[in-house]
Amino acid sequence: LCHGGDFELLFLDIFMPDIDGFTILEKLTENPSLRNIPVLVVSGGGLTNEQLSQLKDFGKRLLTKASFKEGELITTIEQALSRAVS
Repeated sequence: LCHGGDFELLFLDIFMPDIDGFTILEKLTENPSLRNIPVLVVSGGGLTNEQLSQLKDFGKRLLTKASFKEGELITTIEQALSRAVS
């Protein structure tokens, strides 16, 4: 989600063709102007225990594409945005 050129929320897929989501998370945390953007991590596939541990280290949890329903997704977005504001 982007508002006036500033990102308010980022949906990040872990498995992408050219770069993986973990690399993007690393780059976001290295950049002071981007590190506080809420990130919702999604994936259609299962993650290894090591990958789940990496997400936890970044302070992120995984949303599995097949498992969330519209209401849950909206609630998760609202929670992420409210944490970013507080």
